[in-house]
Amino acid sequence: MKPGRGWVAVQEELLRGIVHSLNNRITSMTAFVEMADGGVSAAEQDMMRNELKRTQKVGSFVGALATRAVEPEALEIRPVLDLALEIHRHHPHIHALECTIEEAGPLLPVRVPRWALLRLLILLIEYAKREDDAGSRSVVVRLSGEESVVRVHVSALQVPHSDAADLATACGGRIVSGGDDVTVELPSLIEVRRREKLAAGSGATNR
Repeated sequence: MKPGRGWVAVQEELLRGIVHSLNNRITSMTAFVEMADGGVSAAEQDMMRNELKRTQKVGSFVGALATRAVEPEALEIRPVLDLALEIHRHHPHIHALECTIEEAGPLLPVRVPRWALLRLLILLIEYAKREDDAGSRSVVVRLSGEESVVRVHVSALQVPHSDAADLATACGGRIVSGGDDVTVELPSLIEVRRREKLAAGSGATNR
């Protein structure tokens, strides 16, 4: 298996893609402003409003990549995965390769630092997409779960970088890789609470 890349390298490429997209939005809005001197139609006003919304959304991706709140929180994994996919679509080289999501089993909430989960999922998408830079196939991200665990699986012929393992640990989980499979396993919120109760009970017994 080829070695996967770390977070800093992936983040730099994503930021370049996001900046390129922002510049495109700014160019479009500048053109609309110049047209406004001669008056614009209702349709053109709607187009400008849409461009503004798109600019705001792309700008929010920068904040998502930069934010690093330490405290874990209860999260549904699917919305964070959707955001990770949206951000990765701005990759300057492999953005055209589509991703589909498959779900199986109960996907219970997890309790993790949002920043760590987002970065971990972006790295998984990166590893999967790197297997086909030409974009001739669709990458599949599989979500599955049981009462105690939530899994995210991709096919990728890369050894996850140590950054991915560190991010999984920050989320209270682990990475399992072998062959062409890379899977992240995260304890569900129910499992986290169960472990906390056991730890609290053990602490009371030892006092």
